[in-house]
Amino acid sequence: MATRISPYLTFNGNCKQAMQFYKECFGGNLTVETIGDTPFAIEFPDGMHDQVMHAMLTSREFTIMATDFMGSQDFVHSSDISIALLFDDQREVIRCFTKLAAEGKVIYALNDQLDEDLFGVVQDQFDIIWMFHYNVH
Repeated sequence: MATRISPYLTFNGNCKQAMQFYKECFGGNLTVETIGDTPFAIEFPDGMHDQVMHAMLTSREFTIMATDFMGSQDFVHSSDISIALLFDDQREVIRCFTKLAAEGKVIYALNDQLDEDLFGVVQDQFDIIWMFHYNVH
């Protein structure tokens, strides 16, 4: 049985912007379905129709899913989870780290570890924490 774990991120009205940004960073195919695109749209106020019901960014290596919709719950931002990215290309880890850090906050600078391994942590402009790993071995 094959199992893949994929993060499902919740945003507070900026899901589409965040997922388009992640597509620029990581590539992949992005699909976005707003509340207005669904048959359930009539159950929601017009002001919610542009919010994302479900977005999915996929590539051969990963799937990231996201939404703006919390149902009847209030949005609560949580930083108790980080997304770890494992790279096999040193230039790609540097490119993605730099892009996510540009408007975010570097928590741990991407630095050389032993034998040219790289590790760094960024909290992006959408408050998602990303851990970057590159191991030459």
